[in-house]
Amino acid sequence: MTAAPSGRLVELPPKTAASAASLALPDTLVTALRQHRQDQLRERLQARVWTDDGLAFTSSIGTYLEPRNIDRTGKALLVRAGVRPLRIHDLRHATATVLLTEGVDMKVIQRTLRHSRHQTTADIYTHVAEQLQRGAAESMDVVLRGAPEHPRGELPDRVATCVAT
Repeated sequence: MTAAPSGRLVELPPKTAASAASLALPDTLVTALRQHRQDQLRERLQARVWTDDGLAFTSSIGTYLEPRNIDRTGKALLVRAGVRPLRIHDLRHATATVLLTEGVDMKVIQRTLRHSRHQTTADIYTHVAEQLQRGAAESMDVVLRGAPEHPRGELPDRVATCVAT
């Protein structure tokens, strides 16, 4: 989506063929999107004018959302929620960071973000991977030092199970 010289919004094709691929969604999001669709259908019935282009997120009359309105609404929601300001695009970075910290493979994250090259994803999120490695080293240090929750020589249950198999 971009503004044409006339100021009108126009839909552009994806940058690459891979960008148009399907994306697996969490069940929670699917439920929220279904509810949003029901709400949108009610709005459509109540609207005096509605342009039906099959869009998931629309203005009050069914047209494309103006990018500046999305930004303005997003900023207002963040302020109300007490969250630091960020751009909508920053949500891509947040998604990748959460997935990495949850142990999702970098290749899967690359596909989720629709990066055409694995190296692009790896370069952008190397700092997160390094932080995770540091955290892993600190966790191992706790076990090796024999912290109270892990007496020396006694492995945590989840580690002992992995070692035994």
